[in-house]
Amino acid sequence: STDELVGGGLDGSLFTVDLDTGEVSAAVSASTTGLLDIGIRPDGLVVHVSPGQAELIDRRSGPVGAPIELRDLLNAIVRPDGLLQAITSELQVDVIDLNGTALIERTIEVSPFSQVAISDGLAGVVDVGTAEVEVIDLATGERAALTLVTSDGSSFPARSVLPDADGLWGLGARTIGRWEGGRMVERLDFEGRMVWFDEDGRLAARIGLRPDGEAVAQLVDLTPGALGVRYSVAAGDAQAALPTPDGGMVTINADGLLRLFGPDSTLVSEIETGLTDPAAMATDPNAGHLVIGGNGVVIVDLATESVRTLRQVNRVVNLAIAGDGDLLVIGGADGTVRLWDLERGESAGLAWRGSGPMILNVPEVDP
Repeated sequence: STDELVGGGLDGSLFTVDLDTGEVSAAVSASTTGLLDIGIRPDGLVVHVSPGQAELIDRRSGPVGAPIELRDLLNAIVRPDGLLQAITSELQVDVIDLNGTALIERTIEVSPFSQVAISDGLAGVVDVGTAEVEVIDLATGERAALTLVTSDGSSFPARSVLPDADGLWGLGARTIGRWEGGRMVERLDFEGRMVWFDEDGRLAARIGLRPDGEAVAQLVDLTPGALGVRYSVAAGDAQAALPTPDGGMVTINADGLLRLFGPDSTLVSEIETGLTDPAAMATDPNAGHLVIGGNGVVIVDLATESVRTLRQVNRVVNLAIAGDGDLLVIGGADGTVRLWDLERGESAGLAWRGSGPMILNVPEVDP
């Protein structure tokens, strides 16, 4: 309430002060000493965070339920909505609902010069400056460094990697390779520029070159044991490409012209998005939305071909659609991660302000 002040002490004490009278109207204790932050949830319960744990406290009767352990905690913030934002010593950011000890959001900071691809709850990260490769488990935050070599034993300079439960796909300057058990088991060589993976890690789209120098956009099948090109279409001046949920592909030019191709390579439609210099795309398989980021963000409804522009969004370097498809996560070139509610069509706030691109995922796991 606006006429009360809730405070906490390093000894674990928690007290409520009546601002009109100055009297302490309640005093209880947390189960541990120390204090990083306290906050009041909309239901009136207090979130109490100490250096090693967090717990819910009723201001008049004391702790509610069992506390949860917070490992390697650097700092913590209780948000106005009552969710706990915990920051670890490795700058991993977890957003936790203490009601069911549910981890609903996880942000992991990586180098500003990294290429990131996510599949099966795993993130493949390549530091473009050092060529170092690591795989991050988004449920636990565990990070594993990898060294990729080709079948002849030479080093593979990956530009991007996409991990899965059985291995990973690696993208080089002119090669897509498959690694399982630490060895390369498949490869596809090409002349081209960039490759973009779908959300499931089963298809890839790339802008390449034919032997005669003509630019083409190709849809690539990433089924283990069946690596190959499904089809090729003329790319023109396309700057990016992405597989679509129906098994087709989209391409987009620097001036924002979007071309939609079906699973059989047929040109389905062309859409003027108005976006310039596209840098990232994401699809929502459930609602059929395509989100494109560059100098701003546009949302394309693939069924109606309508285009919506998000306001107050500047240069974008990464995008993801989280949860059940109603939350858009926007990674900015300034190191911020912004949330956008796709269903209501409005900003859902600033999730993180860091120094470079982030990985953000919404795993359904317990912390």
